[in-house]
Amino acid sequence: MSWSDSQLPQGSGIGSSLTWAWNTFRANPAVFVVTALVVAGIQFGQQIAVQPMNDALIACLQVQTVGQQNACESGVTSAAFSSAIGFIFFLALTVLATIWSIRAALLAYSGRTLTIPDAFSMHNAAPFAVAVVSVLVVGITGFALCIIPGILALFLLQFAPFFALDTGAGPVDALRASAQLVRRAPALCLALLAFNVSMFILGGLFLGIPTLLTLPLAALTTAHVYRRLSAPLTF
Repeated sequence: MSWSDSQLPQGSGIGSSLTWAWNTFRANPAVFVVTALVVAGIQFGQQIAVQPMNDALIACLQVQTVGQQNACESGVTSAAFSSAIGFIFFLALTVLATIWSIRAALLAYSGRTLTIPDAFSMHNAAPFAVAVVSVLVVGITGFALCIIPGILALFLLQFAPFFALDTGAGPVDALRASAQLVRRAPALCLALLAFNVSMFILGGLFLGIPTLLTLPLAALTTAHVYRRLSAPLTF
């Protein structure tokens, strides 16, 4: 089955998805704020983890002697290692914690009553994590080769984590299903990607506090588009 953007099912436009997301968030603020609060807390920890590297670099700008330069280089090496370990650790936690906002969004679309214990389920967490890593690897490789392939990869694979969390699909199936879904409504999916990127950027400001709103809205909007377009999709 193939759709053009002018033949989308009723209620599948980005405007209706945003409206649904906002109304659903207002109707279930506790669940979405709590799940997003965990992510915001982890992101704050991530900023603390990389602070030693920032401090070391700032200190290096003030060196005046050869001895200070040698000490600076040693300090930067040590700080870079510890900051890298902390960054990777908190990044992994962020990926796993994002599951809860996405699961709550999928449950909300299905019409189920949202509860915090349901949202914090780790069902299909492993396929989700593998799908996220797969998208990152493909995206980073695309950006390394040339910027446009990287952008195209993120565009085509944006639904892969949703497929993995929703169905337990493996990475290959999730990536392929996402690309198939995007090809059905490219203009809508491009608008969705632009919206999610803006939410990601906004969420990173002011110590991650806006994440309490931006993460639920991004998850809900994406869940709405995903559900509306993937209902008849098989892979």
